Amino acid sequence: MNNSDFDLMKGTISTGDGVPAGVYNGRFSKAQHVPVQAPDPMTGKGGREYAAARFTWEITDGTYAGKMVFTDTPLATGPKSRFYAILSWLLGKNLPGGDAYDLSGCVGKKYLITMGSKAGKTWVEVTNAMLLPGQ
Repeated sequence: MNNSDFDLMKGTISTGDGVPAGVYNGRFSKAQHVPVQAPDPMTGKGGREYAAARFTWEITDGTYAGKMVFTDTPLATGPKSRFYAILSWLLGKNLPGGDAYDLSGCVGKKYLITMGSKAGKTWVEVTNAMLLPGQ
């Protein structure tokens, strides 16, 4: 596109390679540890200052079927943490403090996934997942 032809009043929003904001059916795939990563030595970009937990689903229906979507959360496991909230989504219940959990039974289960952006963020990620009935 020639910059002199760029019309700010109307156009098309690029979605890149990702899944746009919306609601999708998906299957829980995995939870994994994402370690600290040093930035690229040449550009100084791409690093990760803190370790995180990454929760991943696969979209099962529609245009984006087969695409993997995820959300990252700090490793804090307290009852007010985002990590705890995601465990509640996956297990379909809240856990009392001190209880053990096992997500291996969640792998392959179907969820209604909401994709959106968190406050202050510019990328789209899983913002909610609800266990579908019969799972």
